[in-house]
Amino acid sequence: MTQGPRSLHLISSLRLANGGPTQSVTRLCEALNAIGSPAEIATVAAPGEERPEVENTPIHSFPITWPRRLRRSHGLEAFLSAEARRFDLIHVHGLWQWPGVAGRKAARRHYLPLVISPRGMLEPWALRQRAGIKHLALRTWEGDNLRGCRLLHATSEPEAARFRSLGLTQETCIIPNGVELPASTDARSCRSRSFILFLSRFHPVKGGDLLIRAWARLHPAFPEWRLDLVGPDPEGYRAGWEDLAKTLRIPPERIRFGGPVDGNDKWDLLSSVALLVLPSHSESFGNVVLEALACGVPVITTQGTPWAGLREHGCGWWVPCDQEAIREALHSALSMSDADLRTMGRKGEAWSRDFSWSAIAQAMTGAYRSIRR
Repeated sequence: MTQGPRSLHLISSLRLANGGPTQSVTRLCEALNAIGSPAEIATVAAPGEERPEVENTPIHSFPITWPRRLRRSHGLEAFLSAEARRFDLIHVHGLWQWPGVAGRKAARRHYLPLVISPRGMLEPWALRQRAGIKHLALRTWEGDNLRGCRLLHATSEPEAARFRSLGLTQETCIIPNGVELPASTDARSCRSRSFILFLSRFHPVKGGDLLIRAWARLHPAFPEWRLDLVGPDPEGYRAGWEDLAKTLRIPPERIRFGGPVDGNDKWDLLSSVALLVLPSHSESFGNVVLEALACGVPVITTQGTPWAGLREHGCGWWVPCDQEAIREALHSALSMSDADLRTMGRKGEAWSRDFSWSAIAQAMTGAYRSIRR
């Protein structure tokens, strides 16, 4: 096996509560190492932060120093100064925080190509949050990072188009995230028709309030169904969604809220429900959509995500990001027979095979080689 480029991946946090980016970066690096493209991760951690188990991938974790909000770390900077020369390139994941600046400086100092994966942080909805600070950053240090990189990585064509709309003209590769199912998904044999699942971080960008409002209007017509909202709550938004459900007088037996699930527990949960709903305002990818499809679960998601292919492949609904469109899609799904929902699920499972992590790692290795020529 020919060894691929040696890559160092910088991410500001590997907290489990961060959801998609943590999972995508760790799984990508595992897959790169598995195909002979050596990858290591450098990150910053605060006390008590829980991170996922990662196989066959060195992780260098350093404590936060001031300014904590930007997740700066003197230990990370010292590591880059001493160790960056061991690598063929530096790959930064995410924006707005200090590890990206440290990565750009290390790449320039050691004459290494810099790759940046914005991970959805340049989408319009994301830029509207704390807009003043982000626009200042784009005119200064974050703009320097983006303009100084050799390669931008998008997980979808809409995300790549967004780069171009912002005047970023660097070479761009479009490589989706992958999915890796566990060896056993026995829970499929006990799939329940009666459960709708929201599985994501409790955060306004995920549109949980739209889903709850849609469900408040719909649930009386489908008394056998229940909506479960499950996921991490790192910023304390879950309580507001629970209050909204009470205000809208949704009976507690018709809606439930749960904490984060990971590993086999997550796969068992996905494999046992009838329908996944991700009503996000903005996603550069949306890992949970792919995970649900891989488990044979039809999906409802919004046009704030890049999953237009749900319609083409006959395995879900891709609708405008508003309460009425979500309600109509739910009504359509819940009116279907068990057999029709299962047929949609099988179509999604077949499509998901195009997204193996091994194939994603091969594509990323090819992109790395293209900037080293």
